[in-house]
Amino acid sequence: YVSSSNPAAGTAFTRALAFYSRLQGPIVAAKYDFSAVNRLCDVGGGSGTLLAEVLKAHPNVNGVLFEDPAVLAAAKENLATQGLADRCEFVGGNFLESVPTGCDHYMLQLVLHDWSDDFCATILSSVKSAMPSDGKLLVIEGVLEENGRDPWTLRASDLLMLVLTGSGRERTRDEFVVLFQRTGFRLARDVTLPSLAHIFELVPVDQSSASSSLVS
Repeated sequence: YVSSSNPAAGTAFTRALAFYSRLQGPIVAAKYDFSAVNRLCDVGGGSGTLLAEVLKAHPNVNGVLFEDPAVLAAAKENLATQGLADRCEFVGGNFLESVPTGCDHYMLQLVLHDWSDDFCATILSSVKSAMPSDGKLLVIEGVLEENGRDPWTLRASDLLMLVLTGSGRERTRDEFVVLFQRTGFRLARDVTLPSLAHIFELVPVDQSSASSSLVS
């Protein structure tokens, strides 16, 4: 984690993600029906900005913020300031090894584009191992068009991920589907948000077909 090896860079990175989540969070909270969600784990959730938006909009939801331990202090302060700390558990760890169990829904926002396909498979497998057989995973990412006619910002992000991480990249929908299938997930629903990011709703392949929770 960059926050462990370079605290200043980690702080800047967390602030950048928080800024994005302040814009994206209300959209996600509105476009996904969280009414049936009991316990939601935001995996790699940074300072908790996205999770806070969901908790504010959906009082039935209790959260688990899973992050590198160095980031948790900022997350606790953020949610406490908004009066949400009593509805959230803060857990430190490494999602390449494991993620918290006991949640019915999990979220990964802008996590997979930081990593190579092999590391993405490890992260997705960690989540699948932790979630119940009837659980769901929400993957929120930008998606490249097959024809290359993407917003310049997404193409710039693709280059940026390569420069910053050495192996991360943006992906097409088909490339995401291959990753999901590789790790035992089925794509149940794909919704494009006004920001042009996508919410991929995933269920374990052995889960029987269920109605989607995404609203148009």
